[in-house]
This record gives sequence, structure tokens and C-alpha cells, in this order.
Amino acid sequence: MNAEQQTTLVTDCISRLYESGITVRALTCDGTEVNAKMFRKLGMTLDDSAVHPCNMSVNVYGIFDVCHMLKLVRNAFADLKVLIDDNGNEIRWAYMKNLLDVQENPGICAANKLAV
Repeated sequence: MNAEQQTTLVTDCISRLYESGITVRALTCDGTEVNAKMFRKLGMTLDDSAVHPCNMSVNVYGIFDVCHMLKLVRNAFADLKVLIDDNGNEIRWAYMKNLLDVQENPGICAANKLAV
């Protein structure tokens, strides 16, 4: 489904829910480009919400799912192996692997999911 089709479908769903007495206040989705384009088509930005299609006094917010976004960052970090911070310092994936090795020692149970 492309962003135009998705925007039409979501707008229709929001309108039908409103007609049924349910006011949608936020949309949550993963961070795919199609979803980002849909948010833009609906008038949502990272800094601002969109006006509800049926009630001009209500805002609708677009929210990228935090857990999914963190997984995307983790996977990109694992693939790239090195990130550079604002000061030009290297942040290496190997440090994360070392941390995982330490946490897998007996007696430590951090219950994280660093592996990709």
C-alpha cells in the first residue's frame, strides 16, 4: 500500500470512528517511509499535530512506536559498526558486544536484547 492509499484509508477510519462516538487522538505506527509520508500527508510533523478531519477543535498526533524505532537504531548500529557523535568521537558496536559478554557472566541478569 502506498502513502496516498494509506492516508485515504486512515482518514476514512478516523471519520467512521468519530461517527460512532470515538474520537481518535493519536496514530501509532512503525517508522517505515510509507508511514512517515502518511503522517506528512495528514499534516503531522515531529513538532506538530494535524487537525482532526471531523472536529476542527481536536488535534490528532502521529507517534512512531518507540520500541520499533529503538530496534531500527540498534540494527543500523550493528550493521554500520561505528557511529560518530556530535564531537567527532567514535561509538563502536564492539563496545556493545563487550557489554553483552560481561552481562552474560553468571550472576548478572540484565535481560536486554542486544543481539540482532
